[in-house]
Amino acid sequence: MERSMLTLDPQPVAAIVSAIAQECSVRGFELVANPEELVKSKTKSATMKDTLSGTTNKKTPLRPEMKDIAPPAGLYIESHSSYAIQVGQLEVKLTPGEWSNAYRDLLLSRWHGYQQYAATARTWLQSNYSDDLNLFLVGPPGSKDEAEWRNFSEVIERNELVCRKLVWLPSKNEQEWPAQIDEFIERTFLAEPWKVAHTSKSANLDALSGASDDFSSWQKILERPEFRSESRDHDDLVKALLESLES
Repeated sequence: MERSMLTLDPQPVAAIVSAIAQECSVRGFELVANPEELVKSKTKSATMKDTLSGTTNKKTPLRPEMKDIAPPAGLYIESHSSYAIQVGQLEVKLTPGEWSNAYRDLLLSRWHGYQQYAATARTWLQSNYSDDLNLFLVGPPGSKDEAEWRNFSEVIERNELVCRKLVWLPSKNEQEWPAQIDEFIERTFLAEPWKVAHTSKSANLDALSGASDDFSSWQKILERPEFRSESRDHDDLVKALLESLES
């Protein structure tokens, strides 16, 4: 039985591509959308072979796992390094609850199909892009709250065959997507951890700004005669230390 072609709902993929493009614009990175190398379905060597044999006009059948998926969206990004991104959607409509074996096999096939697109792209890419090829896969709206999808995304991300893979599981509410995409981007090469580190450091410094005063108060309490003796009452000592924090 021939599998039907997955009709791609562009919304989640478009949302993540748009967010990446905006991030690049803000930071002054050069971006190229959908370069042909990232959407080819036939390797460079196979294409050259067809050219030499004069069969370039012959339609080449897709590999089985590539038949029911749309080609990925593609991006080139030039920042301090060169990056290539492919973005594909694993499913459009959410199937809640426990998956059947047949449905799991279908999603595995789609994942492997996009992985094949990535493998094909690497035969065309220059080394600076090939070394930093990223495959972003997107679940259907509502998959964020589904255990099956969370487990599946972890399996995909642990697999480092061909290239690095990250999965975004959007919530059902589209209004929540911008914040979720921001969190997703922070897991990619576009992350700016120094901003978080700076914020955390500032917060920690604020929290400890009065610590030296506390330590000074505690030292004075510990030097009091009744607390320096071996027969000191520990309950009274704790009470005195706590009272110093409240004063």
